[in-house]
Amino acid sequence: MKNIFTAIAAFMGCMMFASGAIAGGGSFESNTKRYVAPDRITWNHCYAGVKAGAESGNVEAVVNGLAYDYSQNGYIIAGAVGCRHQGLNNFVYGLEFGGGFTNADGSFASTNVEKESFLNVKGSLGYSFGRFKPGLFLGYEWSEDDLGDVNTWVGGVEANYRLAPRWSLDFTAQTTLDPGDGAYNGINIDTDNIKFLAGFSYIFPVK
Repeated sequence: MKNIFTAIAAFMGCMMFASGAIAGGGSFESNTKRYVAPDRITWNHCYAGVKAGAESGNVEAVVNGLAYDYSQNGYIIAGAVGCRHQGLNNFVYGLEFGGGFTNADGSFASTNVEKESFLNVKGSLGYSFGRFKPGLFLGYEWSEDDLGDVNTWVGGVEANYRLAPRWSLDFTAQTTLDPGDGAYNGINIDTDNIKFLAGFSYIFPVK
């Protein structure tokens, strides 16, 4: 009989403890919450983008030993694809292929001279400050001009800002490093050119 009363008392004690725990909001399950760190902004990705801007160039055309200077100015619509990698100490390097169309034109010997399109390849090196990445680039560009195809080394500065995980805002300022050379019907041409572009890129993350 004593054992029965002992068992009943023990059962009643367990029930009172459980009732108190439930009333006080307690639980037999762990209340520990898992902490998930937010994704860190990195520049390891490939991308495709579009840009618009303007260009201005000073052109020297040599005809029969005589030099003629004129300017070419116009607007640009361009696109590019490339990939970047963020390495040691937040340095970011990349490779980009691009091209576009332009209506930059000028007047040479009473003749309208227009540039129509261009292609380029660029290597870049920048530094990541989280969402913001400034940098430098060096590349080679091929241009189609009414007087001939101008080929030249180019360089400049760029800046990219991550608006969202999949989008960045892009700025580019580019200049010729050596005057481009071309030839058309015996006319030799050299072009000093600058371009200013702004646009957006869609980012494809690299796993």
